[in-house]
Amino acid sequence: MSILQELLAQSQKEPTAYQKKQSKMALLIVLAILLIGGGIAYFAVEWRTVDESLAKYDFVEARNIASNLPCRGEDNKINGRLDCPRTEQLIKVIVAEANYMAEHSQYDKAITVIEELNSLELYNKLLENNIVNKPVVDLMDDLYSSVIFRGILNEELSKKQVNIYLMKIKNESIRNQILKSL
Repeated sequence: MSILQELLAQSQKEPTAYQKKQSKMALLIVLAILLIGGGIAYFAVEWRTVDESLAKYDFVEARNIASNLPCRGEDNKINGRLDCPRTEQLIKVIVAEANYMAEHSQYDKAITVIEELNSLELYNKLLENNIVNKPVVDLMDDLYSSVIFRGILNEELSKKQVNIYLMKIKNESIRNQILKSL
């Protein structure tokens, strides 16, 4: 009998009780490793929300989380409802980041962050559907004025800088209030 025929004959034999026991043990060890590894991987990953990221002042992570949220417009409503958590959460991120920048005397960065509000999708549709409660122009004016007042109170903005920032504000009465505070 050739070696090949012997190997074939051995493989066709019924495994012994010892071999069965060894196979079961190996399978259990592999399953245990997979379960433990999967559990470690699951609990090692930090699942955060936009709010949790903002609480840690991690604006990059907050933006990433918000950017991955869905947004359904007129053409793809679900149950007839406009829904755009992406824009809602990005508004929250922009407001928090602009305030943070202003608190840390980074006025130019704060102004730049505020301008991002103009690029948010479906903002006006969300306003029409009472999902957001303030027109984008009004929200931007409020944020601009907050940044400017903070800079004035901290005596960190020159009159020239204030005048440059004032050009961004659309509401005349807000502009006049700031000018009176100079």
